[in-house]
Amino acid sequence: MGCKVWLVVGGSDKGGVIVRSGEQTSSSEEPTRLSTGALIEELDRRSQRLQYRLLSGSGPFTGWVSTRIQTKELLAEWGELDTPRALAAPAASGGASDAGPPSATAAAAAAGCLSRLGFERVANVRDAAGADPERPPMR
Repeated sequence: MGCKVWLVVGGSDKGGVIVRSGEQTSSSEEPTRLSTGALIEELDRRSQRLQYRLLSGSGPFTGWVSTRIQTKELLAEWGELDTPRALAAPAASGGASDAGPPSATAAAAAAGCLSRLGFERVANVRDAAGADPERPPMR
């Protein structure tokens, strides 16, 4: 079974989608929003609430978001990744393309999917640099 990946399609008029620390909509709101266009990996889903891990885009690395608000979709299913082979960009027919290497977005999605297999994912160079107390974080 692969990991389900979602595309953030809502929130463009609000600076992104609200992220909360817990499943309940009454739980505390994170200080930043999940950017429209971000790709996220589904960790858990309860009705119209989804716990995620950020694969690409900006916003909190993990949290809970709504999949929709009333009649407005906030997330759209992007696909399911189960092997690095599934990372090629989707062809017009809806299947995987064998032309060229996977996109950077697909590679980020692979990192998230592979993290379920026990691989560590480094979000970006700034995070890696900030992990060393001897070196100041990159800005």
